[in-house]
Amino acid sequence: MFNSFIKENPDHGSTSGNNLCDYILSKYDSVAAVLKNAEKVFHLSRPMNYMFADATTIAVVEVAPGAKYKIQQFSGVGMLTHTNHYTDKDLIQYCPTPGTSSTKRLARINELMKNSGPFKVDDFETFSQDTKHTDCNDNILRTCTEESQERTILNLVVNISTSGNTAEFNFKHTELHNNSPTWTKLTINDSFWSNPIGLDGKKYSSEFNPPTPCTATVYSNYESYIPVIHLADGSNLWVRLLNSEVKGEYSLIDVGIITNPDSYVQCQPATADQKNMLLHVPEAIFDDNPTSLDFKFNPFLLFSLQTKTL
Repeated sequence: MFNSFIKENPDHGSTSGNNLCDYILSKYDSVAAVLKNAEKVFHLSRPMNYMFADATTIAVVEVAPGAKYKIQQFSGVGMLTHTNHYTDKDLIQYCPTPGTSSTKRLARINELMKNSGPFKVDDFETFSQDTKHTDCNDNILRTCTEESQERTILNLVVNISTSGNTAEFNFKHTELHNNSPTWTKLTINDSFWSNPIGLDGKKYSSEFNPPTPCTATVYSNYESYIPVIHLADGSNLWVRLLNSEVKGEYSLIDVGIITNPDSYVQCQPATADQKNMLLHVPEAIFDDNPTSLDFKFNPFLLFSLQTKTL
């Protein structure tokens, strides 16, 4: 699943694309399931284009202001391409003059794919490095060097097996100061989930060992961890959060059920008021300072820091 922002349209106060992606990936296990619930899902989105794929179906969903959306899809054999503007005839009115870069990049990828296929991973890796146009902004691989210009920072090619049980992620850094000469491959399959190891070589366990039993560690510009949250039904969770692009906002990136609650008997756990969508964290270290914290969260599990008491 990928999303792309429609630059010519302002944010109309709806949920950002990244947060909606988190929600979709946590709720639905197939493209068909997403499209079946399209009315419920996409009325929450700001103007955005979404691309979906699984072992049997590919789809593009274009979302315009006012929760108007259009769907293109193929099941079995088909091809979909997209960049940063609307292509559906009913939505073009919302972006009547798309950016030159967006239209040229779309035309170029369509040209590259027109007389080819079936495609291999190597083909898409080659397409992603294309620099046909003189203006760096108009290329699929944007290698602009001015700070005011946009630049490709990562190429990603995903190959999903026909069984749907394996996904092969191939990626290459192309940042100005981190231009990787080779592609890196990460295979996600049953073996990976039984013994997950990240690209940094660290093994990820199902339950983290916090530096102290109860104290949350929260950072304004880094990953945060709340070791125990007590819910009204008596269950207890741990969560990991990552700060978003907006100051004071955090996205949920991992969560798990605590299987040994007796270890936290002496703690003051964080508590979640699910009715009012409030999270109170009585014991925390915020940017290395002892404090208590209060968060407001929404149905997409985006947490906004409300107050902190040092």
